[in-house]
Amino acid sequence: MVGYERGSEWRRWDLHIHTPGTKKNDQYIGSNLEEKWNNFYQSVNDYVGDGSNPLKNIAVIGITDYLSIDNCIKVIQDKRLPKSVKMILPKRSEKYDRKNCYYENQLRIKRRYLLAL
Repeated sequence: MVGYERGSEWRRWDLHIHTPGTKKNDQYIGSNLEEKWNNFYQSVNDYVGDGSNPLKNIAVIGITDYLSIDNCIKVIQDKRLPKSVKMILPKRSEKYDRKNCYYENQLRIKRRYLLAL
């Protein structure tokens, strides 16, 4: 196996990360959306670092949003996460409202795009 000489290994995953512009839960500080995104990436990079600290190394993250996967796509396209993050997953919050059917349609449309990345 390439890259995994020791066989199975534990990996840290954080599957509930909100991003700037998250509907209903944008708690990032900044005077505009661009500054909020820069602060988001800086916070993640400061925490994870170069991936050498096993207590802070996160291999998989889930970008959580309400009824949208646009911010997940943005994070994938930006390519600003530490190299130790090997996978980025779209994750919708379990809070539903009347627009849930909109999210399901949006996910079907964008699924092909995510798989192509």
